Amino acid sequence: AYHAADVFCLASRHEPFGIVVLEAWCAACPVVVSRVGGLQSLVCDGDTGLFFEPDADDADQQLAGALQRVYGDTDLRRSLGESGKKTALEQYEWSRISSRLEEIYQIAEAYHSGRKEGA
Repeated sequence: AYHAADVFCLASRHEPFGIVVLEAWCAACPVVVSRVGGLQSLVCDGDTGLFFEPDADDADQQLAGALQRVYGDTDLRRSLGESGKKTALEQYEWSRISSRLEEIYQIAEAYHSGRKEGA
């Protein structure tokens, strides 16, 4: 479905991470998302997607404007999709996630071991 879409929109009021954005990116599908939760650190406005403010008085106009902007600009649509795909593959590939998680565990283990010795 992502491959068939011109744009993916995630109009959430709360979103802890946004794995569906990664799924869209893997299909090089440009995204328009709410500026909430984890999406704020996941998406780079104007580079890997476009934001709108879901709680603004004009949220519906912001959302419509962002969607029209992406839909009406082939170069922007392509650029957002390619940049998103690159980000997904470079930053969220499973081997990279596993390595980062292992580093976190090692830091936690070293911290915990240091506390035991000092106790």
